[in-house]
Amino acid sequence: MKRIIAIDPEAIHRYIPKVARKWPEKDRPVFLIKVLSAKEAAKLEDGMSDAVVNKKNRDDTTVRIYGGTAVLKALEVGLKGWENFKTANGEDAPWRENNGNPRQENFDFIPVKIRSELAEAITEGTFLTEQEEKNSE
Repeated sequence: MKRIIAIDPEAIHRYIPKVARKWPEKDRPVFLIKVLSAKEAAKLEDGMSDAVVNKKNRDDTTVRIYGGTAVLKALEVGLKGWENFKTANGEDAPWRENNGNPRQENFDFIPVKIRSELAEAITEGTFLTEQEEKNSE
């Protein structure tokens, strides 16, 4: 039976980046994420772009899209921690918070492509397990 399942915006999901899913389990980093609430998603989407109109020539309008800022905002709200995420020295990458919110330097540890993948999982709710993905095909 197919059905739409209600989302719990407070539930924490264990997300393994696509590149690491076939690695031995002991080597896989796990990112702890939550999907955005409707209000958080709307706020994020509202801040993703703007338009600048030239007052002298209304045909000269510039639309600016802030993709990188949107990725960081999604991580700020939706990334809740990580497990087995190592530095180049093989040590656990430190997770730091201020008043329960992740500190910005956490995001510097994450490779660019993985940051984007995590932001997509957070904003789109694409955190299916490997088995769930197989079942949906």
